[in-house]
Amino acid sequence: MIRTFVDETTAHAVIYGKYPKGGSCVASAGKVILIATFNEAKDQTAAACNETIQLMAKYLLDSPWPSSSSSGGGVSDAVARISWLPFCEQMLLNKGNVKECLICSKKDGVVFASATFEEYEAKGSPKVTGTSSSSSSSDSSSGGISSKFALQQYQAELMQEDGTEKLSAIHENAALSSLLAKQPGARPSGGIRINQVKYQFIRGGIDDDSKCNTIQGKKVKGGCVVAACESLIVVATFDERENHTSAGCATVVADLAKYLKATGL
Repeated sequence: MIRTFVDETTAHAVIYGKYPKGGSCVASAGKVILIATFNEAKDQTAAACNETIQLMAKYLLDSPWPSSSSSGGGVSDAVARISWLPFCEQMLLNKGNVKECLICSKKDGVVFASATFEEYEAKGSPKVTGTSSSSSSSDSSSGGISSKFALQQYQAELMQEDGTEKLSAIHENAALSSLLAKQPGARPSGGIRINQVKYQFIRGGIDDDSKCNTIQGKKVKGGCVVAACESLIVVATFDERENHTSAGCATVVADLAKYLKATGL
């Protein structure tokens, strides 16, 4: 043990440990204790490990917990969303270079959790380098997710093979699932549509780091990065007017996708 202290943000105990080429961080989070280790031989650092665990502890302390007396024995949709929200907030928004994000099912595109930096900052979460609040493009939500960022259904003019345009139904969740189920690098015929915003397809394929099927899209002063894990899809957007970069957003998404894929999710 190299240090034990009370975190000023959470007012709960934290312990740092060290061993040759690695170490650990233990943080109290009310009803639970979080324990994590890092391995310097795999380019993992004490600072990153400690930061992640303390951020997660703060989230758990601020989150509602299901009652142990709840009937049915199952996990409600609301509780399921609570369990996924930390990945959106702490592992994407808080890392910088991400304006909006969501995690959805790879099978059918059902959204499990979504968040925008505007919402995250409004909750009193720490502001990080390379991000700032801004208005989201829509107040709609899908799947009961209480966020301004969602996969939506609507109608839009789509270009036909003969060059004409036709008003067609858009199902963003189904389209995204279908695209990522195809051969890596497959180009969507109508671009990438997320939260009623159309992105031009830039590139796609298996990411070298995460080993996940990943696509990148572009629009004026911004873009999106989407990665498919085993059963989940991670979606994030970036805004160049907020000093975000395409490469930075891609790195953040790849880091989370790599973790989720490694755990079989």
